Amino acid sequence: MRYVFGDCTLDTESYVVQRTGLTLPLRLKVFQVLHYLLCHRDRVISKQELQEQVWPDQFISDAALEGVVKAVRQAVGDSRRTQWCLQTRRGQGYRFVAPLVEPGEAPQPAEVPAASPAPVPPEVHSQALAVAAPAPDVLTPSRRQLTVLSCDLVGTTALAGQLDPEDWHAVVLAYHAACTEVIQRFDGYIAHYLGGGLLVYFGYPTRRKTRPSGRYGAG
Repeated sequence: MRYVFGDCTLDTESYVVQRTGLTLPLRLKVFQVLHYLLCHRDRVISKQELQEQVWPDQFISDAALEGVVKAVRQAVGDSRRTQWCLQTRRGQGYRFVAPLVEPGEAPQPAEVPAASPAPVPPEVHSQALAVAAPAPDVLTPSRRQLTVLSCDLVGTTALAGQLDPEDWHAVVLAYHAACTEVIQRFDGYIAHYLGGGLLVYFGYPTRRKTRPSGRYGAG
């Protein structure tokens, strides 16, 4: 299973976080804390619950737990100041607040090429298919409207030169998280993170062609 949030991808099979070309292996407890918070992102998770789930039948101090949470933040490029991914609720616990870009499997690349911003590929009619099968049984190609949006932070070059690299990275992540929340609200699909910008598709196909009972239908 892969979870995508911000510029991070959490791979639950290999216990790694991928970030902007980097692959960061996670210690077991660091992975378990991140995964548990992500899977229960609909609510605040108390320190006691984390201790019971990740360290069953063991005693762990608050300092040790906070050390693991700090390692989680470092892995995803978060900090106690920005908290774009993990939010600390004083006296309550922690909550995963980064919006997921694409939970589960990646979309089918055959219908719209992921590397190209072109709306849809040209229709190709197969002469052999037309001859071999009666016209009503042929799967009729269809077109789908696709809107492409490219957005970027204004004055990124000047701002990057004024800020510390870690602070600049935190600004970019917070910007990505804010944009992602709005984009998902309108069923947008983020194709690429381009430094301080985004490439977004609206109208990205999410359904496969279906076959009605009896005969093949148009997709």
